Amino acid sequence: MALARAFQTVKTSQTSGPSWTLVTYNLLAQRCVKNHSYCQPNSLLEWSHRYPRMLQEIVQYAADILCLQEVQEPHFCENLQPDLGKQDLKGLQYALKIMPGSEFSGQPEQGPCLFYSTKRFHKPLAWQTIRFQDAIARQPCPQLETKIREQQDGGVLALLQDKATGQVFLAASVHLFYHPRWPDLKALQAEALCHQVAAFAAEHGHPDARLIIGGDFNSLWRKYTSDDYDKVPPGEAFATSGAYELLHHGKLAPDHPQHPAVYRSHLQPMEALEVPCKLKSAGFSGLGKEPPVTNCTQWFQGCLDYIWLSRQGLQVTHWLGMPYGNDAPADPAAVRFGPIPDSHWPSDHLAVGCRVQLQPAGSSTLCD
Repeated sequence: MALARAFQTVKTSQTSGPSWTLVTYNLLAQRCVKNHSYCQPNSLLEWSHRYPRMLQEIVQYAADILCLQEVQEPHFCENLQPDLGKQDLKGLQYALKIMPGSEFSGQPEQGPCLFYSTKRFHKPLAWQTIRFQDAIARQPCPQLETKIREQQDGGVLALLQDKATGQVFLAASVHLFYHPRWPDLKALQAEALCHQVAAFAAEHGHPDARLIIGGDFNSLWRKYTSDDYDKVPPGEAFATSGAYELLHHGKLAPDHPQHPAVYRSHLQPMEALEVPCKLKSAGFSGLGKEPPVTNCTQWFQGCLDYIWLSRQGLQVTHWLGMPYGNDAPADPAAVRFGPIPDSHWPSDHLAVGCRVQLQPAGSSTLCD
């Protein structure tokens, strides 16, 4: 069954040049489906049921750059790589190491992967996997320091040169830590990611590469209702997560509720978190807002998935319409959709996608 999602025009192009289709999608690792028993019948959760629908959906989007998360290594090697290869897509993966004593001990490793169109792009000029913990240089409290070192979260980066235009893109597929009790850790991971991206671009001689980062950031752009994890400040309509604030504005002030020094009040004072890359969200750039729901389970609804672009140099011209409509209420609680997976949607996340074109000459570089 074809899913009724299409790319919709959001802005008139300023140029007559080519466009590129970008998609990010958390597939829901098979080892995690046990937490989704609300999906009935439970046979819908089996890989043999989910994968064909997942593949059909991905193929339908015809992405030139495809960022996937929660991909188990055997599924990458045995399913996605050969099947998407038939669509002229080539994949690269970062598989997270399973830590001793983990609940996933003995199960396949999983992590983000990045597919690129071999019709549109040459073989990567360079690529590498990253762990966020390797670039967190700050010295937080012992509790946070231990948590940082326990996490294997990261992603895969690739420098891709377009065959037709010669334009170089730095594409990344990433996944930040999942737990809502550690928003300060996610902010540190987001900061580390941007420093790793900037260093990778500089090391390989392409500081002017246009940046595309797709992933599950496990961070809300807006939270409208206080809960056990976060509080909406008195007098404010919503709260914004530290990681989103940092990526959107380039800086996380030391008085933000999710800055490590505030969230863990026993920490020594810390300066603002800052990133070297100027970014914009594709959703916010194209629609003036983020979709209210990209992750929808029986216990949670919210926007966690984003495509971040170089603030200058790329223009969003089309947006992948959401199944609940682009005019849905901003508050996820008011959106009538889900929970998923179900008989139509094979993951607990929805794919996020856009089309972009190069902006006119004179745009800024990646990290100016």
